[in-house]
Amino acid sequence: MSERKSWDVVRKPVKPTGHPVATHAPTASSGPRRTQPARRAPSRPLKEQRKKQRRVFLIVLGTIIGVLLAAFIYIAWLPALRVNAFEVQGSEQVGMRASAERAVQGIHWYGLPRNSIFVLPESDIRNQILLDYPAISAVSLKPASLNTITLTVTPRVSGFIWCGISVDAPPADGLCFDTDSEGLIFGAATYTQTSASSSLRIFAPLDRELTDGSPVGAHVVNSHQIPDALRFVKAVRGLGAPVSVLAIKQDEADLYLQGPTHIRYVLGREEQAIQLAVSVFPTLSLTDHTIEYIDLRFVGEPGQPGKVYVKRFGE
Repeated sequence: MSERKSWDVVRKPVKPTGHPVATHAPTASSGPRRTQPARRAPSRPLKEQRKKQRRVFLIVLGTIIGVLLAAFIYIAWLPALRVNAFEVQGSEQVGMRASAERAVQGIHWYGLPRNSIFVLPESDIRNQILLDYPAISAVSLKPASLNTITLTVTPRVSGFIWCGISVDAPPADGLCFDTDSEGLIFGAATYTQTSASSSLRIFAPLDRELTDGSPVGAHVVNSHQIPDALRFVKAVRGLGAPVSVLAIKQDEADLYLQGPTHIRYVLGREEQAIQLAVSVFPTLSLTDHTIEYIDLRFVGEPGQPGKVYVKRFGE
């Protein structure tokens, strides 16, 4: 037998075959180039359009405001929303009610009724009542309903009694007047009722001439010093001096002790005068009518002792 032979056959790689792909460079078109159509310019400038929009907005806004204003005026004139009654808590109810009603009569300059609950002239009501009734110091308003207002009044408190310009010439008609602590005369009081009263009576000039004969509404001169004078009177009373009258003459004052005895001092120097009174009054008899006057005007300079002069009847 013949000997068999074997060979390792290695397959050679086959090169891929194919048709080459031809590449062509882009060529410029030989036809005419097409262009984008140009935008049309607006028929009106943008500024005019904005102006028109603003004008339309203002017209609409003005119309709305006009409608609201007309509606408010219509509502303000409704009888159900207009004040037609006043309830007064305190004295003089009938008169104060009439004063309040007089203050809300008529129409405001802008066309609304003065008694409308929306535009009620509260300050005018207060001023009218205070003008008609000087004895009232304050007025408060509170709505009780849509057409009723409650008035609460506060009366003035009498600080002393004004009885004339000079203690040597009391009023011929015997009338004195209530005065508050600020010197405002607000009501009449009889001289006979107050002569023996513990209330302090004052004789002093007024800030104006009495053309109508009544001092109501006038102020006592040096009214800004009245509170200090009242405190001085209280301190002197605490030392046992029964002061009943304060007579003011320019910058000086005399305190009369329910009789001929009086104490003289300078307004505005109450602190120094009371120090002198504390040092001297315990040694004096102030109620036996033997002393004509006690002079506390010489208070001395700061740090220096003052002097007290006592004048007795017959000396």
